[in-house]
Amino acid sequence: MESFTRRRFLQQAAGAAAFTAMGPLSQAFAASGPSDLTWRRFAGKLHGHLLRPGSPRYREVYPPFNKRYLSIRPAAIAVVRSLKDVRECVRFARDQGIPITARAGGHSYAGYSTSTGLIVDFLRMRAIDLKAGAAIATMQPGARNQDIFQAFAGGGFTIPAGRCPTVAVSGLTLGGGFGFSSRHLGLTADRLLSTDIVTADGDVLHCSEKENADLFWALRGGGGGNFGINTRFEFQLAPVGNVAIYKVAWDFRDAAAVLEAMQKLIADAPSEFSMRLGMGATGKTRAATLANAEISTLGQYFGSSAQLREILDPLIKAGRATEVYVADADYWRAQRFFYKTAPINRFAVKSHYVREPLTSAAIQTLVQGVQRRPGSTNRLGGGVTFFGWGGRINRVAPDATAFVHRDAILLMELDTGWTQEDAPRVADANLDWLQTLSEEIRPHVSPYAYQNFIDPTLKTWRSAYYGRNYDRLVSVKRRYDRNDLFRFAQGIGA
Repeated sequence: MESFTRRRFLQQAAGAAAFTAMGPLSQAFAASGPSDLTWRRFAGKLHGHLLRPGSPRYREVYPPFNKRYLSIRPAAIAVVRSLKDVRECVRFARDQGIPITARAGGHSYAGYSTSTGLIVDFLRMRAIDLKAGAAIATMQPGARNQDIFQAFAGGGFTIPAGRCPTVAVSGLTLGGGFGFSSRHLGLTADRLLSTDIVTADGDVLHCSEKENADLFWALRGGGGGNFGINTRFEFQLAPVGNVAIYKVAWDFRDAAAVLEAMQKLIADAPSEFSMRLGMGATGKTRAATLANAEISTLGQYFGSSAQLREILDPLIKAGRATEVYVADADYWRAQRFFYKTAPINRFAVKSHYVREPLTSAAIQTLVQGVQRRPGSTNRLGGGVTFFGWGGRINRVAPDATAFVHRDAILLMELDTGWTQEDAPRVADANLDWLQTLSEEIRPHVSPYAYQNFIDPTLKTWRSAYYGRNYDRLVSVKRRYDRNDLFRFAQGIGA
């Protein structure tokens, strides 16, 4: 039987990337796009700048976060500075019949924040405004995690933002959004009070529980790029103070025992406790990968280090600990402790939600999977990561917002990376490994996947990302974007 794990997977991946770059609208546009004069006239209407191939800053600005998609070159990038700019972009794309894509942080794992058409880039729209006397903040779509932490540092309020400093609030929120405070404070989308969006008609709609409520429902977890271009977000802030932080690492030979103990801990842990547990390997060859296999966890607790140590004690003792760090910290020091940009360079990711504790057989599948991961240059790693779910995340009904994943205990991510220095066979081997491990673990997990860990090869994405909420999302899409201006391979209604 032909190996699904390599040949067919690569065919699917190539097909998904090609669809992203050259869908029907893109093909027509490539054949007869706007003239240079038309582009210049459009540029003259913007407060911001229009970058086109050959312009000084184009090469600097165009690359997507996932370098797998460097070959996709946009016809133009509008670095917008105002709501008026965004409306001009939407009208131009609609009238010219060209693809349009919004990019805030640009972290779409599948390269969906780039295209061969017009990119609306929010690099210069990153302002954050704290409302005096109220625990409310408004943010422009380009505001990044690092901007949020800097704006709130030293204060007593925040939103549950993510770990990666360059992820922007727009994509984070529209796909749900979680971080080290989410079990205690909820998802980023759960703190959203209102948002403004430019629709395909060029209209600006204010969305909240009271205005355009159906669209507001969809925008809380319905994914970025589906319904229009969001230009403003208003959040209800949550109070924060001192926390305790931790990092623990073990000898990899004890990985199975540590995973067993982790599951028991997270099932009973208070919502004030958060956890990320990673099991991975790095190296240029498989031998080097095995030598560099590791397992570790980190997180925070809204309480004292003494209380945290008591919670962690059974987990620490599950294996031969090689590092144990537990300390008190203010909330802002904790966020700096967690800062990390991952994954990087060229990568692929798959995700699964875990509803019931994994069996010993499933755990062995994951441990052995990490051990057989192929290597890559520059010590780029890959492996399995678990994020503690539950707590306040699961206290929201699955149909209260578009974000349906409200009954899991863990979110599991499988990832692998490589660089341009790696030969094609190395990239192929890494993709083969990822697909194989995902297929092996699938019988042990739920059918759901996290829409912000978007996977272009996932055939069941409609139900996996949105579950029973998908049909309602399609209805909202048809109402506000009936001609499907905002489209991509895994867009609502596709």
